Amino acid sequence: MPRLSLAAALQAQPPETCPRVIVLERDPGSAARRQGYGVTLSETNAALDGLGILEELRKRNTKSCAHWTFHSTGRVLGYYGAAFLEKRAPSSLTNLRVPRNEVREVLLARLKPGTVRFGSRASGYREVEAA
Repeated sequence: MPRLSLAAALQAQPPETCPRVIVLERDPGSAARRQGYGVTLSETNAALDGLGILEELRKRNTKSCAHWTFHSTGRVLGYYGAAFLEKRAPSSLTNLRVPRNEVREVLLARLKPGTVRFGSRASGYREVEAA
């Protein structure tokens, strides 16, 4: 997702300074790869706000107060989270937990049409002197 985040940030520039942005993606489409796990993002993350995706990620947030870690045999390795702490006043700010594929969808929606070229990869490059 770093490529999509960078592309969204570059395209957020004013039109007169916005470079042409292309993201080459080896996958044949946005749903080709199983995205699996979720990502934990800070709700105070200025970068998410700067990209204009913070509110959308808040809507897709999966609230969680207990986290368990298991060994492959099923044995509990550990646990943590607000459910295991002494009771206190809840904070209005929390970490966001959003499925990775949904973060990718939100970022893809921010990009101009044609930015991501699925089924493509770079085969080389050539340097050109600035005019």
